[in-house]
Amino acid sequence: MLMRNNVFPEEIHVKAGTKVVFVVINESDNDEHSFEFPDFGLTYKVQAGETIRIEWQAPNSKGVWDAGCFLTQPGGVHDGMEGLLIIE
Repeated sequence: MLMRNNVFPEEIHVKAGTKVVFVVINESDNDEHSFEFPDFGLTYKVQAGETIRIEWQAPNSKGVWDAGCFLTQPGGVHDGMEGLLIIE
């Protein structure tokens, strides 16, 4: 997953109950971003130029939840960086 020019994927699809590995790359020269699924308490900060690896167990429940970079303010979105986590 690549974060470049303040773009977050519109949709992230995962299968219910599976282990997922995200490799998140922040190609920004100076902006910190985050990779978050707030409904599941998953929050990782990614510094400018940093690459991180996240292992996550998707829940068994199917549905659609918010995902994005929410660093601006609680309940806010960093530069419109938001998408959907779709568990199928």
